[in-house]
Amino acid sequence: MARVSDIACAIEPYDKVWGVGASGFVKDPSPFERINLILDDTERTTNGEVFADRCVIMTRVMKDMPGYPQIIKNAEAMAAFFREAPVQIYDHELIVGSMLCPKKGAPVFPEFGLNWLIDEMENGLLDYSEKRTHDYFHFTDECYKQLKECEDYWVGNCAEDRLTPNLTKDEIEEAYEKNTGVLIAEYFKNSDYEAVPAVLCKNHGPFTWGKDAHEAVHNAVVLEEVAKMASRCELINPNVKPAPQELQDKHYYRKHGANAYYGQENIE
Repeated sequence: MARVSDIACAIEPYDKVWGVGASGFVKDPSPFERINLILDDTERTTNGEVFADRCVIMTRVMKDMPGYPQIIKNAEAMAAFFREAPVQIYDHELIVGSMLCPKKGAPVFPEFGLNWLIDEMENGLLDYSEKRTHDYFHFTDECYKQLKECEDYWVGNCAEDRLTPNLTKDEIEEAYEKNTGVLIAEYFKNSDYEAVPAVLCKNHGPFTWGKDAHEAVHNAVVLEEVAKMASRCELINPNVKPAPQELQDKHYYRKHGANAYYGQENIE
């Protein structure tokens, strides 16, 4: 019986030497000719382009299903993606598929936020310019028109609008990191930041904190687990409601505050 070590590993020597992204620095980084042909073909593909198809379908489904549980609307949107997505099959591929756009295309996810993308389109910050010479994205007038037609629906209905406020242009350019901290501090001005050591910022990921780095990382892990439990709970029951406030208070105050008793070693 062959040992694992005797079987050829497709990328191991390259990962150890180059790490992720080697294809951008060396010619033919893969030991397999088929992979190198795909990489060469992809490199010849023009730069990225924004495609509105996913946004248009997602918006249409959400508009057509008011009052339905979000998980059902998401399922209907996914079904519509499968029905309407163009078939993309490129030379040398064994596994095929796409996200409603061609190779190097950029689909749009309006459920997370759409205004920022339209703002970049309108202010010349998305396509090639002196301010953006790398990782730029072309878009057609028709694509822009389609996104604008979807824009109003997502105001107040996307994750971006349900989180903390945006920094202004001046705040970003003046001191981005500092002003992000100021924004979080302002948000917690009338809240217990020790009881809730985490926040999800608009146009950003979550932040966690603690008395030291170890506790901050611990709280980050807890946050991920709580989010995972909440997500699975909604998958099991899309109509689930929050626990009664008195029950929430009982669970919290029996572990926190002056009258905490749960888990205390000195209980008689």
